[in-house]
Amino acid sequence: SHGLDTQFLSSFFHWLTQTDSESDPEISATISETLLSAFEYLADYCQEHKDERGEYGLPPQFGYEVVQKLAFQCARASDDQASRIYHAVLGLGPAADHIIDQFMGTWFIQLHKPLDTEVFCSRWKSMIKFGIDGQWAEGGSWYDEQNLLRKLLGFEYSTSLQSIPNWGVKLANMSELYETWASANLRKDEKNVSSFAYFLRSEAGEALRIDGLKWLATSLTGVEKDQYWGDSRDTGATLVDLIDKALRDQKTTFQTDSDARLALLKLTALLVSKQIPSALALQQKISTLR
Repeated sequence: SHGLDTQFLSSFFHWLTQTDSESDPEISATISETLLSAFEYLADYCQEHKDERGEYGLPPQFGYEVVQKLAFQCARASDDQASRIYHAVLGLGPAADHIIDQFMGTWFIQLHKPLDTEVFCSRWKSMIKFGIDGQWAEGGSWYDEQNLLRKLLGFEYSTSLQSIPNWGVKLANMSELYETWASANLRKDEKNVSSFAYFLRSEAGEALRIDGLKWLATSLTGVEKDQYWGDSRDTGATLVDLIDKALRDQKTTFQTDSDARLALLKLTALLVSKQIPSALALQQKISTLR
């Protein structure tokens, strides 16, 4: 209803949206149901106010408060409730990218609060699979879909991910999902390449670094058409930084893993062909590996 006073709703439900304390299971279930009911209304409202490009309209402030609390609940409610929450939010798809952005940002913030990280990682893995399988509604631009997948994979939240105990083991256990994404999306958007390379260079991405370099080499070299690099300098510089980091921190691996060494050679040859600064020096350094 155009006459609904959402500012009143924000005040009335302040106890629900602004409290970050965990509740017993029965109360938590009631909270989740109430939030999902509010979210259903807000999603309908935003859908009815799509713009000329078919993207959802902006929700009122109360809508963002509901989305933020849904992320809090998703990390702490029962498995069934959590599944219903992320299916409801992610299911809107790329056309509702600003709503999902708010949810994902708040989701990763939970890692800086008390919670069960085992539960968090299990649910996050299910969310990634949901996105990779494209189970959300159609609509929105391909760019928004690519951006949404990058957020789901945690590329923008490496600092938060480092707070997870035994993070490297958990990331390695999700490597199949990252490989599936890489093989399907690295050639689609140059931003995917630079974001993935930046993530692999971070401490949080170290567990995937060697495999990630192999996926990058497979995706970017040996294809019929030249890889489109609209912003090759920035992308190239990010790849150079990644390769340099890998050589400094994991030199022994490249000396013993011929596939990993070949991946470096392919990537640096590509960078040299793009005339990326420092690429030639890297190529010479790699050729001395024994």
